[in-house]
Amino acid sequence: MTITVAFVALSALVTLGWVWDISWQTTIGQTGFWTPPHITVLLAGVGFGVLCVRAVKSWSDRQPGARLSPAFVGSILGICGVLVMLGAAFYDYWWHATQLPQTMVLIPPHKIGAGAIVAIQTSAVLITLANLSEVPGQQSRWATIVYVVSAGLLLFLIATLATEYVGRPNLWQSSGFYKASGLVFPVLLVALGLSPRLKWGATAVAGIYMAVALLMIWVLQLIPAQPRLTPVHNPVTHMVPPPFPLLLLLPAVAIDLLKQIALRSRFHISDWVLAGLIGVTFVGIMWVAHWYFADLLLSSLGRTYFFAADQWPFYTRLGPWRYQQWVLDSGASTLLKRIALAVLFAAASARVGLWVRRAALAATAARESGVVSESPTAVS
Repeated sequence: MTITVAFVALSALVTLGWVWDISWQTTIGQTGFWTPPHITVLLAGVGFGVLCVRAVKSWSDRQPGARLSPAFVGSILGICGVLVMLGAAFYDYWWHATQLPQTMVLIPPHKIGAGAIVAIQTSAVLITLANLSEVPGQQSRWATIVYVVSAGLLLFLIATLATEYVGRPNLWQSSGFYKASGLVFPVLLVALGLSPRLKWGATAVAGIYMAVALLMIWVLQLIPAQPRLTPVHNPVTHMVPPPFPLLLLLPAVAIDLLKQIALRSRFHISDWVLAGLIGVTFVGIMWVAHWYFADLLLSSLGRTYFFAADQWPFYTRLGPWRYQQWVLDSGASTLLKRIALAVLFAAASARVGLWVRRAALAATAARESGVVSESPTAVS
């Protein structure tokens, strides 16, 4: 259990350090490689890789079937993620040494590094998932909490990566927002909320996502900082936080309710039907919640410490576009047609999540019956 907590703590430092790095670049600028967020991500990543190597080595004397464990797969994925991250770091160092300072955040080495960090956080989720069925008694509650924290961090990471498509309230009255969110989030909420010990698994994961996002927003705003690159079109005085988190807690509650109804129903509800119900419910709730919440964030009420709206990078030329919807659908009929397409995306995404959930629960049941040996991460 102690080792599993160490996995989650280091992966959390990698994920949060990466978000801190984005804030650093949009507030201060890419002035060099050896910045505090870069150092944090690298040190935590190396530590995570060491733990993964230690976990893989402990499998050397176990039967071949044990290598199908989520912990073993997660450890291999973690090692690959750390190696790619280190390669991206060398690439980033070369980039900073040979290129002129620039305001672009998603330069090629950063894109590669972001993919590596997703692999690291996914690795932590697999390792904590394997630990769920292996710890006895009272420790099982802590194992569940550790898993939920790790899964919530992965959801936070994916949502941050999708900021360009779903993060700004200026996009929330456009069908593109619902199509993108329907494609990305149902699979995560369904699959990550799979713990058999949690009745409200998706709700708990979404709650961790929102808590982590709000914590980052509120803390970063307290750190004074100024741009070190030019041109400065927006003279910020503190770290620029990420946008206010999506209200994923609302559809997550509905998803958990639908799963419970399907389990308790006297009639068999297939995964295809359940996926369709989840798709309709997810898009419907996201539509109602974010359509009106966008108006609040774009108003003067949103420009407060709590909501942290209307905060932009130092290199952004400010204008009235900040308080407007950016992409509008041409007419109500066009919007409804595109919302229907978003429902199909969400249903397909939920179906994949249900498949992952069933496969993971089947693997957990097999482990509990002794088909697969005990994972080394459960031993502290």
